[in-house]
Amino acid sequence: MDHLRSLISSGDIPSLITHLEGLEQSFLYADSIHSFLAAQPPRSPRPQTHSFPPPSFPAASPHLIYALLTLAHCADDDLPSARFALKRIPESLATQPLLQAVDPIFGSLWYKEVPKFWETLSSTSYLSPTATVDPSLSEEYDLAAHLTRHLAGTVRHRTKVLLEKAYTAIRVRDAVAMLGLSKSEVSEALAKDGWTSQDGYLIAPERGVAGTGFSASTEGNGTVANGNGVRGLAGTGSTPRTQIEVQRARDILLERMKAVADVALKLEM
Repeated sequence: MDHLRSLISSGDIPSLITHLEGLEQSFLYADSIHSFLAAQPPRSPRPQTHSFPPPSFPAASPHLIYALLTLAHCADDDLPSARFALKRIPESLATQPLLQAVDPIFGSLWYKEVPKFWETLSSTSYLSPTATVDPSLSEEYDLAAHLTRHLAGTVRHRTKVLLEKAYTAIRVRDAVAMLGLSKSEVSEALAKDGWTSQDGYLIAPERGVAGTGFSASTEGNGTVANGNGVRGLAGTGSTPRTQIEVQRARDILLERMKAVADVALKLEM
């Protein structure tokens, strides 16, 4: 347990995965031997010259191994391996509360539903400081909570990077849903990277042209010129006001398209 805690605290996810996979193999080996011995017919006792103790199970409980392994693969952004880890769980462990709590966390990431990921974390029992936990399981839940918080940090960082690449302006409420933070925390987190707040939207800073080492500048004739004199049509994000208007139009269009799709679905039913 101490080694697991050390690996989680250090953030060394690859080493954590390797260690957990070793524990899984130890568990499967010991379980297969015990199952084989239990299936043997009784025999008359006979003197033995050597005594071989049966293989022992790893110190960490099997359900904890699979729960941590799934979370670790998610933190490593390797969702196929996380899915495979869940599929390897023996049927006898499937009803364990810890594994049942981890499954929807993985599911929200697998289906790329980031807002649902944060909603799932908010209702995850082992993350609640007021949750009533069996004292015998408190250390296991604490390890799972520690690794889940690390996962939350990595998901937030990846999402923030994607927002910076995909948006010139985004509604504050949408950023709140995507980053799992309060309005003030979102504004503060993005302000560190140059985002500004205006009329309920967060405005991305002007970016340089990728791979050129210079910034684009808008000229009076509506074109964008870079340091090498390359020209092109000015983007819609030339001013904060224009960015907000364009993004607001997109948001309205998406909401109307969703409403039309919902009506069409009801008519089909």
